[in-house]
Amino acid sequence: YDGLNVDELEDILKIVKIKLLYTIPNCHNPAGVNISECRRKRLVELAEKYDFYIIEDDPYRPIAGEVPPPIKNFDTSGRVIYVSSFSKIIAPGLRIGFIIANEQISEKISLLEQLDFSTSTINQYVVARLIRKGMIEERSKELFRYYGEKMKILIDSLRENGLNEFDPPKCGFFLLLNLNKNSWDVFYKAVEKGLSFVPAKPFFIRGGETMARLSISVASPEQIVEGVKILSDILAR
Repeated sequence: YDGLNVDELEDILKIVKIKLLYTIPNCHNPAGVNISECRRKRLVELAEKYDFYIIEDDPYRPIAGEVPPPIKNFDTSGRVIYVSSFSKIIAPGLRIGFIIANEQISEKISLLEQLDFSTSTINQYVVARLIRKGMIEERSKELFRYYGEKMKILIDSLRENGLNEFDPPKCGFFLLLNLNKNSWDVFYKAVEKGLSFVPAKPFFIRGGETMARLSISVASPEQIVEGVKILSDILAR
């Protein structure tokens, strides 16, 4: 529950040579966990020892509340490429993100970005203005509270309906629930009742056939409660 298992990772690295490791350190999609600070430090040490780079995908930090420092903070040799976005706190349609990386990597990414004519300049000016006015920071606090309340509604509803096989997410939009039935079979029945979720097998290297990813991102509190009731009724049959 502290995120990526660095000891197991090293066991793999002793056998398999990798060039790049991708991780979501905060509000993991779909597990909802945060990597602990000691494991973040260890990841950078492993990158040095086994000669690979880390992509730290951190779009949920603005809505995560108190979380450990970025993995990038422990990087002294440019092995961590920090990636984030404004899509979770302003609007996905803006398509504006940013990276923090060493000069060589940044230059290459900049050249690649020119091939798609970059993001709208107007959109970039809008976001820059919002940052200077302090609106991003204020909105982040509001969204952390808002999504936290909806996640609590989901957790409470699941427990009230006897669906207890999950680890409560620390933050973010997603919760992994063990259905104890093939998740695709349940999914097709749920869609017929107007409920959709993501069968979570593709998120797993091993297992996961009975796991479902539930999301609170766009659902209203009332829809969350209704959706859990539908799911509970299907699983009871």
